[in-house]
Amino acid sequence: RNGVIYVEIPSDTKDKDVAHFGKAFGKSLNLEHIPFTAQLMKKVLGDNVDRRPNWRRALEAFKNAGTVYKTKHNKLPVIVYDNISGLINTNPKVLDTLQDDAKMGADYREYIAYYLLIIILILARSAWSRAKHPVIEIGDLSNEESMKYLTEKRKINEVEAKKLYDLVGGRTKDCGG
Repeated sequence: RNGVIYVEIPSDTKDKDVAHFGKAFGKSLNLEHIPFTAQLMKKVLGDNVDRRPNWRRALEAFKNAGTVYKTKHNKLPVIVYDNISGLINTNPKVLDTLQDDAKMGADYREYIAYYLLIIILILARSAWSRAKHPVIEIGDLSNEESMKYLTEKRKINEVEAKKLYDLVGGRTKDCGG
């Protein structure tokens, strides 16, 4: 779907530097060439290359592309992190960074992030607890209730609201934005 990026997070507890996550994130954006490009730039330019982890570069690429998408289509891009709870055991700092960035993205209307996860574990660590407005978890809504909420309260057009409902069903969090 246009404007929606799906990232499947690998469940590898030995992947402390989250290299597999970085690779999966890059792949979801068609950036599998990041390591090759970095190697090529190192050979050509010397050591003046971007040393950020792949997942950070992929996040920046998503945000940059999201800005273009928002300008072109007048709607927010969406990123879906599936199995994000896998980061709790491997590298919780990465999870914290993603949550902080998602909160800022929501506050500044840059993008929408959905986390498919074990909710209790995440809420204990959540950056949302520091949000400007309290987060209200809304249980499973019917299709009609979800569409009304997304189109009337969140001002999302009906086509995009339908896509969001198809993607996550009636599970919603109201971040007060």
